[in-house]
Amino acid sequence: MKKILVFFLVIISLFYILSEFIGDRIIKGALETNISNVLDRETNIKDLKINYRNGDAEIYGLQIKNKNFNGNLLTLKKAYLKLNTSSIFSNNVEIESVVLDGIKLNYYF
Repeated sequence: MKKILVFFLVIISLFYILSEFIGDRIIKGALETNISNVLDRETNIKDLKINYRNGDAEIYGLQIKNKNFNGNLLTLKKAYLKLNTSSIFSNNVEIESVVLDGIKLNYYF
């Protein structure tokens, strides 16, 4: 019985570590790729932190490049998103609220 309990604690610990440290990097790469494909512009995210228990996500240093001109179309210092916790592990993540900080938008005609 003691071995089974230790086994489950190890599995739960590994899942938590993988989701906290490796999962954020995987999701960051997928998010950059998806935004780049949808907008047809190069996109970079400096850091992404997701709190799975609270349903919070923070994006730091989002940059979307201009298509035909030098510089960035959009620079975002920080974005805070409150997610629906029941939708985090589904294909469609529901966002309840968004707070944006440090927006710079440059558009050339």
